[in-house]
Amino acid sequence: MEAGFLEFSKKLLLWGSPDVIRTYEDFQAFGQDPGNAATANVEILLRVDDVFQSMRRDLDLENGGLGRGDLIKLFLKDAAELNRMLGR
Repeated sequence: MEAGFLEFSKKLLLWGSPDVIRTYEDFQAFGQDPGNAATANVEILLRVDDVFQSMRRDLDLENGGLGRGDLIKLFLKDAAELNRMLGR
């Protein structure tokens, strides 16, 4: 998994817009801060979703109508579980 993040980071350096790079940095910083352990499960998923939405904006794709967490749900076995965790 670490190798995958390293490869993604290399590609991001070359191809990512400043917004995508900053959003990815926020995701990484949150995940590396041990003080975030209590909220990490849900918040990490939401921050990955933030990266996805940032990448879509970078490609001039519309994110209107997509809430925070909607894109990451496409990768979850039980998307409704994220809704439950968020109290939706």
